[in-house]
Amino acid sequence: MKYYLQYSDNIKSLTCIEPNKQFTDVLNSKSTSFPINNYNLRFSEFVASSEKKVDKFDVIILCLVLCSIEDPSEVIDECYKLLVPGGRLLVLEHVIDQESTQAMLMQYLFNPLWKIFGDNCCLTRQPFLHLRTMDWTDISEQMIRVNKNKIPVLRQFYSCVATK
Repeated sequence: MKYYLQYSDNIKSLTCIEPNKQFTDVLNSKSTSFPINNYNLRFSEFVASSEKKVDKFDVIILCLVLCSIEDPSEVIDECYKLLVPGGRLLVLEHVIDQESTQAMLMQYLFNPLWKIFGDNCCLTRQPFLHLRTMDWTDISEQMIRVNKNKIPVLRQFYSCVATK
């Protein structure tokens, strides 16, 4: 959150949707330090675009949430509907390790236990496959390898900026 709040002069309102109750409590406790007046935090997986009164957004940030929600493709589709034309979806997510067969095997082996102890976090997700099929006017992607990460099943990350 700190990274994005450095641009707070340009942020007029902030809506956070957090699927993890523990993180919601942490965000609420830190919200007084956010340099933004209009702040709304909800405990929910996402805002359905079918809700009667729903805002449209210039930017939606999905940071390490697609791994733990039930249907990442559905959430990505909803985000697309909630963006204004020219709006951007920013994604940062740990993903299946396609560079190392050994790491990928470890991810598949550890995934059942990881989901139990990691708040439903899935080690084998590939959100980039769905993002690439969508009708973005521009999409910039990057795979990031964090070799220094001491947890070998969390070394491959996906970063994306997609413009509607």
